Amino acid sequence: MLYDQSLDLITDKLTDRIDELESVIAEKDKEFEDRIAEKDKELEDRIAEKDKELNESRALISALQKELEDLKKA
Repeated sequence: MLYDQSLDLITDKLTDRIDELESVIAEKDKEFEDRIAEKDKELEDRIAEKDKELNESRALISALQKELEDLKKA
């Protein structure tokens, strides 16, 4: 019985190609995760900045309300 070695070559090539594609997918997944982490950090920074602005506005409102109450008493 003869053995067709061309089948081995085809499966080897397909296995190598699958390995290459899995490497590309893993690399793209890592890039995607890095970009998501970067965007998350940017959003956290923007939220912190907006929280700071909000707190400053609240402090200003409180000061103005106190000043208004003082003026009403005078």
